[in-house]
Amino acid sequence: MAKARLGMAFADLRGGMNNHVLVLTRSGLSVRRKPRYKYPVDPAVREGSLRLESASSIYATFSASEASAWRRYAASLARLDPITGKRYSPAGRNAFIGLAVKFQQVNPGAEVPRTPPVGSFMGDTVSVSASVAGGAIRFTASHANADGVTTELMLQKLKNIRCMPGKVYKAAAFVSFAPGSLSADVPVESGVYACAIRFVERATGRQTFVYPLDGVFEMG
Repeated sequence: MAKARLGMAFADLRGGMNNHVLVLTRSGLSVRRKPRYKYPVDPAVREGSLRLESASSIYATFSASEASAWRRYAASLARLDPITGKRYSPAGRNAFIGLAVKFQQVNPGAEVPRTPPVGSFMGDTVSVSASVAGGAIRFTASHANADGVTTELMLQKLKNIRCMPGKVYKAAAFVSFAPGSLSADVPVESGVYACAIRFVERATGRQTFVYPLDGVFEMG
């Protein structure tokens, strides 16, 4: 810990400087290293980071022909910039990583496809409603999912019952609704929740837009 003596130009001196902070103590001005704090990391955020790292590592092993195939696939996609309103195509690397991350989330431990998808994915015709079931939110489907399609059940925690939901929902579960099994319960803590779903193609990681569901539910 370094110390300094103040001259006539300064009666006192406090504040930060790079990775250090100036503190006036009983024995004089001290230069200390700024404290480092460890903040808790949400498990879902940590898992998402690991999936992203895994996808990036896989892409780093691609051959020139594999990378070229993903560039051609990406060029066939159209994205809309929400700020400028302009349409664009993603880079091949970004197209792969986006699908690989979702594929790993839906298929934990499965080998990520190295080739781009073919055809298109339009989602499913299933409609879903939400309701309260004890300490859980129950998602009920109108009928079974199509083969190869899973439904992502999503939640957004609100400050109170009067809040309007925003655009960001978090994945709570993935369910493939089947005949005789058209409902799924998601246990939740006390609070207020809005619900949504989207459909995911299990074999590729392709997904639809998010579809908000009617109702806001106060739990607990």
